[in-house]
Amino acid sequence: MPHLWVALAGPAGAGKSSLSRAAGAFLRHSRIAVDVCGEHELCARREFKQVATALRAPRAPTREELEAAYAAWLPGLPPNAVVVTDWHPAHPR
Repeated sequence: MPHLWVALAGPAGAGKSSLSRAAGAFLRHSRIAVDVCGEHELCARREFKQVATALRAPRAPTREELEAAYAAWLPGLPPNAVVVTDWHPAHPR
């Protein structure tokens, strides 16, 4: 199971994307397995289809939908990987 870092909250322009990209670059340079998932990319992943559907409804995804998405996604990542997510619910694409 990978380690998980979620950069989730903050207004547009706060630097979430810049921080996520920089963290990913640092981890890669340090030879640590990393999956950097940008805010427009997360809901495009098959594991997050239900979450994306909820956000397009528009409604907030349920706790169960979020848990199911992460439970399907995280075990498929390399052991001891670090996941950096730059995600905001305003970007369900």
